[in-house]
Amino acid sequence: SKRIAPKGLGEEIRNACRNCDVESIKGYVTEWDGHHVLDEEDDCGWSTIHWAVKKGCVDGALFIMSKWVSPYLMEEDQKKQWLLRLEKKDDDGQTLMMFAAIAGSTELIRFFISKGCNKNVQNNDGFSALIWAAYHGQLNTVRYLVESLAQIESRTKGGKTALQCAIVGGEKKNKDVIEYLRYSEELRGHISA
Repeated sequence: SKRIAPKGLGEEIRNACRNCDVESIKGYVTEWDGHHVLDEEDDCGWSTIHWAVKKGCVDGALFIMSKWVSPYLMEEDQKKQWLLRLEKKDDDGQTLMMFAAIAGSTELIRFFISKGCNKNVQNNDGFSALIWAAYHGQLNTVRYLVESLAQIESRTKGGKTALQCAIVGGEKKNKDVIEYLRYSEELRGHISA
């Protein structure tokens, strides 16, 4: 029979993820593996994995995800299970890849792409992982996404490209990202005015 999780356990686990307490995350996930408490969402609609990714807690996030898909499934079924979990959107249309881009967690983005995630998916406002990374000045993440052929020309619902969002995010703070995106747009033949 299923164990009953103590009241408040979901919040405890999410707090471990918010604080990037990897040892606690591993303990909770190991003890409660397969229990719905690990997927329980808070008022924002975010579960343990959302908080680990959002806070850039790479080791914690990778450990949580390591428990998601049975190694006994056929390869095609494993891929479907990965994508079902990884590309799930919250109420704002945000995916885990977008949270990783905001946090500048290139390692997690590399992992998501290796599992077949769409690097060009956009949220409800038209922001993609590349646009979020540019806006937040995450140069290494921007580089990786551009090198992975993310759509540099995609636009938000407000009509802004990643380059324009980097400028809006802060010209001084995002100077290197802005220079890189200008150079990349020229290379791809999409010069913006």
